[in-house]
Amino acid sequence: MATITEVPRRVTRPLAVFVTLLAVWVSTGVVLLGLPRLDDPRRVDALLVLGPADGRLPQAAQLMQDGLAGTLVLSLPAPTAASPATSSACGAEHPYPVICFAADPVTTQGEAQAFAQLAEEHGWRSMAVLTHRSHLGRAGILIRRCFDGEVDQLGSQERYTLATWFTRWVYETGAWTKMALTPGCYDELPFRWSAP
Repeated sequence: MATITEVPRRVTRPLAVFVTLLAVWVSTGVVLLGLPRLDDPRRVDALLVLGPADGRLPQAAQLMQDGLAGTLVLSLPAPTAASPATSSACGAEHPYPVICFAADPVTTQGEAQAFAQLAEEHGWRSMAVLTHRSHLGRAGILIRRCFDGEVDQLGSQERYTLATWFTRWVYETGAWTKMALTPGCYDELPFRWSAP
């Protein structure tokens, strides 16, 4: 007759801790990345499209044609060759003003800082940010740290594969951690950290 052997506590306890931490990470990610606050489009002074913006340009153009904003603001990645459609859009004629900028640092925080400077120069008091939903919650927080006007969050219609979602999940885990450690608009970590 076979007997059931007891699994030693030195195995079950670490396994239970690991499973608990994994469950917390997954559930937190679902809320922060998969269920960010989404606002209904309403008239604002500027529409900011975070980079890389190529996949978001058609939606941004439609929102502008619908009269969402007075000015379209596009974030250019570095190098600009990484986002050819955005680079082309920056040099093209549009029936509305388009302002393009390259953030320094090349991070969402850098984009928020650059937008806040533009808002001050142009007297903007309201804006909408357009980015993928996995990025939207963090982007909204960072922009509110730098810009004291009204901020609406609009999710882009881009579709991500499961592999891209996983990559974003891992990246955003680090990015949310960095954001928690740098609570001000211009706070930086004591070392440089950016996307690969």
